[in-house]
Parts: sequence; C-alpha cells; structure tokens
Amino acid sequence: GLWLKPDKPEAGRGLLTAAGLLAVSLVARTADQSMCSAMPIGSHWVWHVVNAIVMYWLIVVLYRHDRRYPID
Repeated sequence: GLWLKPDKPEAGRGLLTAAGLLAVSLVARTADQSMCSAMPIGSHWVWHVVNAIVMYWLIVVLYRHDRRYPID
C-alpha cells in the first residue's frame, strides 16, 4: 500500500485498509484462546468473518484499480 500510494493513491489506501483489517483479524485470532472461556459461543468465528471481509476488500480493490477489470 505504501509503495503504491504515490502513483495510485486510491489503490494504496485500499491496500492499507486491507492491512488494517488483517491486523484486526490477527488480534481476534490471538485473543480467541483467552476469550473462549468468557463467551459461551466462543469468538473463533470473529476471526473467520474478518478474514472474509479482508478477502472481499482485496477483490474490490483489484477490480477498482486494475484496468483489465473495469467496473463502472
């Protein structure tokens, strides 16, 4: 994201957003073990949901900023 930011600022911001979401996902995964005893249904699913959002967002960034896949 930082590398793209000077030439393609929107794509760079999109990738930095994905990196931030991935950090949230990793925090959720790390906290999962200790949170399991506090939450009856557990919190492992949060990690999967946030990872799915990261993957979706990366696909959106690709489609918006790659000329091979124009979207209006």
